[in-house]
Amino acid sequence: MKKITVSQIMKWHPCDRYPKERVRELIGSGKTLFEILKFAIPRADKEWVAMHILVSNKNGARIYYQIFRLWLRNELSDTQYYNRVIKATQKFLKEKAS
Repeated sequence: MKKITVSQIMKWHPCDRYPKERVRELIGSGKTLFEILKFAIPRADKEWVAMHILVSNKNGARIYYQIFRLWLRNELSDTQYYNRVIKATQKFLKEKAS
């Protein structure tokens, strides 16, 4: 699986909580999506990274989507919320593909 770099994340313009120095501390020379999803950061921030990876990797979007889906299923006990997030993600990816 391809590693995500500091420069990639900075091109996505993260929020003020993630200046380049902090991103560099977290990412180092690169991390996979699976590694990033294990970080001790807010779930919304992990989702933000995952969505950017999904959108920017048209060739590998399917595998990234499956990783994101499995991680999210493990994170959420609310099945209805999980289903809404997955449907919104699918819709978003479909719109980006067209």
